[in-house]
Amino acid sequence: AYAQRAYNNSENIAGVLNLDMIAWNSPSSSRDIDLHATTSIPATQDLAQLFSDVVAEYNLDLVPAITPSGSSASDHASFWQYGYTAILGIEDFSDFNPYYHTTNDLLQHADLDYFTEFVKASIGAFAHMNGCLIPSGLGYLDGTVTEAGSGTPIAGAEIAIQSAGGNTFMATTNGSGYYTRTLLSGTYTATAVAYGYLPTTITSISVATDTVTTQNFSLTAAPTYIVSGTVTEDGSGTPLLAQVTFDGSPVVIGTDPANGTYQAELPQGDYTMHVTAAAHRPAERAITVDQNQVQDFALETLPCILLVDDDNNSPDVQSYYTAALDALGYDYDLFDVGGGAGNGPTLAELQGYSIVIWFSGDKYGSTSAGPNATDETNLATYLDGGGHLFLSSQDYLYDMTLTSFAQTYLGVASFTNDSGNATTKYGLSGDPIGDGLGPYSLTYPTNFSDYGDIVNAAAGASLAFQSGANGGNSLDIDKESGAWKTVFFGTSWVPIYNNNADNGLAVLQRILSWFGCGACEAVQIVDVATAVNACTVNFTPTYVGTPPFTWDWTFQGGTPASSNVEAPTGIHFGSSGTYTYTLAMNNCSGNMDVYVDTVTVDCAACTLITDVMLTQVTTGTVSAGDAVTFAMEVLPATAVPYNYTVMVGETAVISGQTGLTNTLQFTHTFAQADSYTVTVSV
Repeated sequence: AYAQRAYNNSENIAGVLNLDMIAWNSPSSSRDIDLHATTSIPATQDLAQLFSDVVAEYNLDLVPAITPSGSSASDHASFWQYGYTAILGIEDFSDFNPYYHTTNDLLQHADLDYFTEFVKASIGAFAHMNGCLIPSGLGYLDGTVTEAGSGTPIAGAEIAIQSAGGNTFMATTNGSGYYTRTLLSGTYTATAVAYGYLPTTITSISVATDTVTTQNFSLTAAPTYIVSGTVTEDGSGTPLLAQVTFDGSPVVIGTDPANGTYQAELPQGDYTMHVTAAAHRPAERAITVDQNQVQDFALETLPCILLVDDDNNSPDVQSYYTAALDALGYDYDLFDVGGGAGNGPTLAELQGYSIVIWFSGDKYGSTSAGPNATDETNLATYLDGGGHLFLSSQDYLYDMTLTSFAQTYLGVASFTNDSGNATTKYGLSGDPIGDGLGPYSLTYPTNFSDYGDIVNAAAGASLAFQSGANGGNSLDIDKESGAWKTVFFGTSWVPIYNNNADNGLAVLQRILSWFGCGACEAVQIVDVATAVNACTVNFTPTYVGTPPFTWDWTFQGGTPASSNVEAPTGIHFGSSGTYTYTLAMNNCSGNMDVYVDTVTVDCAACTLITDVMLTQVTTGTVSAGDAVTFAMEVLPATAVPYNYTVMVGETAVISGQTGLTNTLQFTHTFAQADSYTVTVSV
């Protein structure tokens, strides 16, 4: 997969050394190594000869033997397939380690001296191949970077030092404006740059062997200019709450949500602007700041669907999904996870889409099939905001096992790996997805094997498809809770479409119709309730509209000054007074509503706690080693925040924690059988 991606990306790989089994040599035997090249790529034989020459030149204790028509039974073969120069370096075929792939494959059975010589030869081969040998002695360049006129040291300035051969070496100043760099002896050109200053270049700097050359830089402050503009929604012209950033600058500006305007002051220079707004496609633009200027942006709204390609192109099944969505007339964006177990979209990249379709195809292993742990966390937050997820992944459960996400959000009670064994899918009567659909025959594409699972639905979830008309194995499930919905296919959707496109379209349309793609009621903030206790405030919004939603709070004078949760708690204002807060909400189709109001706090007015109630949630017989959950409630509900301590007997198991809501739960594991007194102090 790596060689294929490198080829597709036109990567210039000068050479590949595939070192496979390089730590065994029978005691007292010749220290032979085999170098496998291929006659179909003459450069591989040149690389093998270079490797052998390095062994001879540096007097390494190895005996290389080149095989011109070598073995293709290792990872180098995939590079040969795409024309890359690659060789296999391996122990001599007649002297393999007898302990490989056994429980005795231990360090005590490795020849580490032989291994070390092998590694030295590899490094030497790369050094000679790429001209990395040191042709002359080493010297040193140092100095300080200061502001012209004042002499103030400039921290974080970057010095680009270019050799006569065109190589560039970097150095960065410390807090005192000092930099140092080890260099080959020679003549250099150095340029010092720092944010807010004009760059300065000095030529013909001579660095001698074993000598420190000092070169100072004095930078002149750059003139500054104003970049301003308006960010609106493309088509409607609606002002947007957006974030505006500039590559190479620490400046981050938020637009005024009432009119979409922004203004930034920047030093002279070249920048790339980035503009982002929830539920809208981002935009970027290269600008030259040499005068005051206006830069307006009109951002496109996001489509309803985000399609997440997690199939590792092994095989590539993306076209089945895109063809189906195109045929059904849905707009969508595409996110390609790439190979291996990489992360999918971030939470910010998920939010704003009403529906996420995530597929993994045939790939599996090392948590590479479907969402990994990071993805599950992001998807949980996305769903809590009212999102919709269709996950088609026959090996997600195989790779991840039964995670909390699979149980809570997908509705999986239990599963059996690779045992779905379905040739036909039958929809379940009464299920929102399967009702009236099927039977649908399954035909898997080339190189896509059937490893579908038996997936049993938990309470609150529903079985959508099974393998028999009157029973059989449970295959696919769906779940709805509050504003979110999920559909999980433990046996892939692809073989339905591959067998009969109309059947695949019918299933996908049923899922999208249940999710509600295309029907969007714009978000409208009705009210915000504030619970004030002295200087601390909890905020709770009331709103209507079609999920999913995003929340963007700002609090004048508050700590924290912003929040992205639905109902922020514990916002602390430093002194008595009246403060402005703003809530901007986005939902499907890029709709936005903004609510601005004030809250008055009196830091001397503290709501006193009148009662604290503690109950044991875990019931039944409790044994040693069991975890017991307790619930506490502080009255009145407005008496927040507060500090609390939990004692078990004479031991504090929770000490000095801050409660931001008047109800909470905690869990404690009792190691020994006994009677215990649990006390909460608030």
